[in-house]
Amino acid sequence: MTLRKKSILQLYEEHYRAQKARAHDQAEAAAKAATEAAALALAPQPVPVIEMTSQPSRICLGGFSFELPAGFAFRDVDMGVECDGQPVTLKIKRRELSGTDELAPLFDAEVDAACQSYADLRIIRRYDCLFGGSEAKAVDFSFMAGAQNRHGRLVGAVVPLLGADQRQWLSVLSVMDASQPGLATWLIHFDDMLAAVADA
Repeated sequence: MTLRKKSILQLYEEHYRAQKARAHDQAEAAAKAATEAAALALAPQPVPVIEMTSQPSRICLGGFSFELPAGFAFRDVDMGVECDGQPVTLKIKRRELSGTDELAPLFDAEVDAACQSYADLRIIRRYDCLFGGSEAKAVDFSFMAGAQNRHGRLVGAVVPLLGADQRQWLSVLSVMDASQPGLATWLIHFDDMLAAVADA
C-alpha cells in the first residue's frame, strides 16, 4: 500500500487546528484560575484567635491608663458610659475555667444571671458569633425599667490564656434605652468595638 503524502494545505490545517485547540485549553485554564482566585478573594479570611494574658490588667480612659500592680487582675468591670447625655451600662466579666467547662452551659448561666438582674427579661434572639477569634454566643434581650423599655446584648466566649494550657471565660454585656435617638446606633458601635479588640 502506498501512503499518500499530506499536502502542504493539509499540514497547515492540522497545525492550525492544533494551535486552536491549545489556545482553547489555555483560555479554559486561565478562566478556571481566575474563577478560583476570585472565589478565594471573596471567601471569608480566618480571624486570628486572641489569647488573653494574665497580666497586665489596665483600663484606658481619655488618655489616662490605669494599670493594676503585678499580681492583680480585673474580674468584673462595671462601667457607666454615655452618649449625648444618655446612659449606657457596660459590664465585662472574666473568670478562670476548669478543663471541663464548655461554652454553651457557661453562656446559659450568664443568661440566667441576667434574668435574675433584670425582671421580666424577654429573649429576642440567640445567635453564634466570634469574639476575639474564639467561638462565642450572643443574645439580644429587652425588659421594662419602670415605664421605660430597655434593650440589652450579651456576648460570651471561652478564650485561651497565653502561655498556659488554660482557658478563660470572657463576657460583655450592654444595656441601654434604644428609644433615645442618640443611642439608636449603639449596638452597631458595640459590635464594632468587640470586633476591633486587639491583643495589647
